[in-house]
Amino acid sequence: MTDVRTQPNKEKGRNLCTALRTLTVLFSVLGLVAILLVSAVTAGWDLNAFWFYLVLVEQMLGTVYLSLITLLWELTLHVRRRAGENLCDTPFAKGCHLVFLIAAIAGLVTVVVIPLILADLVSGPVVLVHYAFGGVLLLLYAIFGIYTLVGRIINHRREERQRLEEEKQAWEGYMT
Repeated sequence: MTDVRTQPNKEKGRNLCTALRTLTVLFSVLGLVAILLVSAVTAGWDLNAFWFYLVLVEQMLGTVYLSLITLLWELTLHVRRRAGENLCDTPFAKGCHLVFLIAAIAGLVTVVVIPLILADLVSGPVVLVHYAFGGVLLLLYAIFGIYTLVGRIINHRREERQRLEEEKQAWEGYMT
């Protein structure tokens, strides 16, 4: 027997999840376009200056960009879990998501260091902490991407073996 009260919540969760996924994709694309446009406009449409300003803008906004994408992704996963979707998280994946969340929040907090450095209130090497969190996020994305890829390959092979076993049993039953 299904509970009628839970059905609207699941539908609402799916709609919210779809909206968050769309927002994440839009932000990831439009954020990158904004970084490129800021670099192009600041450079005065000069190609050599564009690459210089791209590096500067990426240094300033790269960690913020990755942190916001990570927070949107984690929020989407949280909404999916609350909507009752089974994500089959392993302890390693849960640990990765926790480190993702911590690094993303720390990356957003350390952006405060940049205006303090520009105002000469803090020495310049302190900004390396901000860059370190951006590097940690990139490293986590690489690790989690490899982990997901290997997991999907193993899962695909397991399903293929199971399908072949079922097919073999069906043929054996057919032949007898």
